[in-house]
Amino acid sequence: MAERWYDRPMRICAFQWNLGDRTFEAPRIAHEAGFSMEQLCHVMEGDSLAELYEPERHRARLDRYLEVNRPFGTRIVVYFNAHCVFPDVIEKHPEWSQRLADGKPAPAYGTYLLTCVNTPWRDVVFESCRALLRNHPVDGIFLDGPMFLPPTCHCPHCDAEFRSAYGKPFAEGTAKERQAFKTESINRFVKDVRAAMHSVDPDAIVYANNTGLAENVTGCTIDGLYPHVDFIGTEGGFMFYDDPNRTSIWKGILSANYLESKAGGKPYVIFAAGNHTSWARSMHSPEESELLFASAVACGAQVWYGIHGPAPMLRSRGGRAAVAFNEFLAANEAQYQGTHRRAEAAILWSGETLANFPEDVDESDFTRQATVDAAYGHGRFTQEFKGVFDALFRAHLQLAIHDDASLLAADLSGVKLLVLPNAACLSDALAAKVARYVADGGTLLATGATSFYDTDGKRRPAPALAEVLGVRSVDEALTYGDGCGYLSVVDDALREAGDLAELTGGLSHVFRCTFAPDARPFAAQFVPMAGSYDAFPTERFVAAVERRHGKGRVVYVAGDLGATLANHGLVELKRLLAHLGTTAYVPEIEAEGAFESCAVLLREQPAARRRLVHFVNYTGQMKRPVDRTIPCRDVAVTLRGLPPVASVSLLRAGGTLPFAQDPGNGDVRFTVPSIERYEVASVQLA
Repeated sequence: MAERWYDRPMRICAFQWNLGDRTFEAPRIAHEAGFSMEQLCHVMEGDSLAELYEPERHRARLDRYLEVNRPFGTRIVVYFNAHCVFPDVIEKHPEWSQRLADGKPAPAYGTYLLTCVNTPWRDVVFESCRALLRNHPVDGIFLDGPMFLPPTCHCPHCDAEFRSAYGKPFAEGTAKERQAFKTESINRFVKDVRAAMHSVDPDAIVYANNTGLAENVTGCTIDGLYPHVDFIGTEGGFMFYDDPNRTSIWKGILSANYLESKAGGKPYVIFAAGNHTSWARSMHSPEESELLFASAVACGAQVWYGIHGPAPMLRSRGGRAAVAFNEFLAANEAQYQGTHRRAEAAILWSGETLANFPEDVDESDFTRQATVDAAYGHGRFTQEFKGVFDALFRAHLQLAIHDDASLLAADLSGVKLLVLPNAACLSDALAAKVARYVADGGTLLATGATSFYDTDGKRRPAPALAEVLGVRSVDEALTYGDGCGYLSVVDDALREAGDLAELTGGLSHVFRCTFAPDARPFAAQFVPMAGSYDAFPTERFVAAVERRHGKGRVVYVAGDLGATLANHGLVELKRLLAHLGTTAYVPEIEAEGAFESCAVLLREQPAARRRLVHFVNYTGQMKRPVDRTIPCRDVAVTLRGLPPVASVSLLRAGGTLPFAQDPGNGDVRFTVPSIERYEVASVQLA
């Protein structure tokens, strides 16, 4: 296939506000700031973001804008608001609105109302798409949304279509039926948008803002939209909606890593707000701005950078940092094209578990923060995932994040460690694939209730992976109060090798199981105490085992190791997890001297015969937002088993580095003198 313009690295900007008298200065501003594409919004705005293209209102302004932009050659993709309108629009067209159960229009952002993709509003969108492309030589359309609020949609159109599909009113549908209906409605809408566009211009691109690593509460999913969009993206760079210190430092990396698993060769984009959300005119610090960019490009993602206020905000300290990063990316574009990660480990984000056992919803532009108080007997998935990922990533394991669908489709032949963190709901097909992976020689690390339930949320008589995990029976589920449970590492050799304490704060949710005779215990949980200062118990039971299965190895912790770590920060649990991960295989890369809070990401560029080691240093002064980073000094890097190496160079600092290569095994060693916030070591093969 011939290279498409969007196959090359993109630097995307968006002015998300009416620029007034400065509207036609924006092409020059965007060009001078190093952007190669604009997601054009402000030309079609009135007072804020609630517009579609209307020829009589926008044609002349857009023609003028495109003419001003022509000398700069910046690609133009036009913003379409695909989820909300002004209240006065719904007053004129009440049938367009998403409806709550009481029949009232569904609100958005406090001042707007949500539109429904199943109403006649959809035809207005389609005609707007066709009119835009008939009248202007733009490159495509971006859809902001579409989406549903969790309580919607009770409009007559949705109710009629739901009755046709399920034989009952929308109000009587199960939670899974409603969500499936909403997801399919959005998929159909985007498919029809694409068809309307291509009826005029077959080369016009379309993309949308998808749900990333989160429960599907909006109906706008990557899997559903994938066939109908040219690249995928998610708001992994919109921060911080609440206490910044509750946000994972890895948020951008988590989002971009997951998108790479889902991209299937398509470009993928991290949408990054230049401002501290929800304060549209309060820009990020230079450090946070640079980290936003670095966390995306270090995972092969493109960056969309949005200014939610006047254009001069680009001259702020944070804006200048973004411009400087653009200049760096433009100068080193060849190092960012056609790369892919070299991940030796994979971890499952279990969307199936969240679909059956909903959890808390974080605040975002499309979702309201919500707390789910349900006390599931198997514990919670999200915190387990966060705790396990954090511990392993801080140990600098090269992790690929997969959901159920991408893991089922993935080639696991090069995966040396597969991690299933409390993945309670596992399909029969995925369980069978995991079993084959281990039997063929892979290493599995599983925790909690992994495979205890099917994809309908029904408890299985025995875990689907019982034979692999060595579980003969699940006899009891125990829940511990804070400070009322302790874990003992009973394997002397493991404790000595990992320099682990014999006793540590224990797991919060634990299954008391009967294990196969060949399952070797390495940790035991004491029975619950009545209170944190109660008499210490003497009884304990096996809580973690290691065994062989076929040619492979299994490590199973029968409780919420990651969630306990995420919730309480017990350092010995972190050390235990890191030891289990780093001893599962001999890693391809080691970075001695890199802080835990400095991400180390290894990528390959086959066409250029390169390995690229990205360092993203989040080491601040123990608080977010970061406004000063502490450099890593003299990081000693080892890359194992390489063909002959011609050179090692640094992209940010510039210059080449001395290196040594073992002629016997190909191992290459070099030292990076300093890593401020972002550095890349480019290893050129001979």
